[in-house]
Amino acid sequence: MKKLCLLVLFVSQLALAQSPSQPSPFGAKAGEKLTVTVHPGVELLAIIQYLAGREGPQPSPYLTAVRTHFATYRNHPAVLFLFNSDVPTGFDLPELGWCFADPMKPSTFTVPDSTYWLKAFSRQELTDYLTLCADFAKRSQFGTFYRQHQADYDRWGKAYRHQVDSLQMVQKLESFFRYPTTSRWYICLDPMNSYGAHAIMTKTLAPAFSQYIVYQQGYWDRQAKPTKDLAFETDVLYNLVWHEGSHIYISQLRQQYRAQIDSLRHLMPKNDRLAQQNINDWPHFVDESIVRAISLALHREHVGAEAARQRLASEEKNGYLYTDKLASMLQNDYLHTRQYATFDEYFPVLLRNWATLKPVN
Repeated sequence: MKKLCLLVLFVSQLALAQSPSQPSPFGAKAGEKLTVTVHPGVELLAIIQYLAGREGPQPSPYLTAVRTHFATYRNHPAVLFLFNSDVPTGFDLPELGWCFADPMKPSTFTVPDSTYWLKAFSRQELTDYLTLCADFAKRSQFGTFYRQHQADYDRWGKAYRHQVDSLQMVQKLESFFRYPTTSRWYICLDPMNSYGAHAIMTKTLAPAFSQYIVYQQGYWDRQAKPTKDLAFETDVLYNLVWHEGSHIYISQLRQQYRAQIDSLRHLMPKNDRLAQQNINDWPHFVDESIVRAISLALHREHVGAEAARQRLASEEKNGYLYTDKLASMLQNDYLHTRQYATFDEYFPVLLRNWATLKPVN
């Protein structure tokens, strides 16, 4: 990590504070199952990353507005911090915007105790960077820019949410488990992200919002033009809601049946594909395998055979070689029968049936 002389001038200007407990994150309404908007903390860091010359967004009227408003701040120390950094950030780094106590007035924040970014940066470097980002927000009048584009954010969010609601993805997941949950979904639309989409783990990054399943959704369009408004695609939402949502549902079950799960360690595949995804231990593999099997079973039930085949091909390519058999168990023994009142009742049966399979590699 290269150091910046200017960075020292800004570090410690802002007091760090524990994020206060909040009933809901920015833009979310109490009791609302799904929130879709541009999160100001994520957007602030995405704009800084763009100014630092990292992979850029696709053309749009919004990008033109970003350039017009923020071009004069290209040499701000927050921008130079990333410009001089050797750490590959992709489009995931802006998730740190969730660390701010008030993302519209990002003066205080908490560096989480456990996050991937502590492997790439030291705690002091993350503290320095978020301090500089807060100063950038103040000097560039980021809050004013955000409010000026609130109508754009609302329009994009409304269109995206309409697609999700019309597909009833949340309802189908709750129907699968046969009981409701207090979990909420929050989709961070990311107009400065032209490549990726990923889940944000609030339970470690921003524990106050741990009940939220958060997803960062980028914008990509082969016909993108400076005069064409953005439209966010929902093609990945099936797997988002069903995969990430299932993690929440089965979390306590994995703890409850830990001994039974541990007894199946001999079934752990050994392949480089899993290691490349940091799946190196049996409990982690079980967690991922079960939620992927649930998503595949729901694809087969609600999306169609072709989409399910594509989903399965992706899972097997990534090394999750039990997905097909586990999904078939879920369909035959659970979905197509009312023998079990809830998934909780069926879970130990699923583990026993998994134990009858031969190890795969």
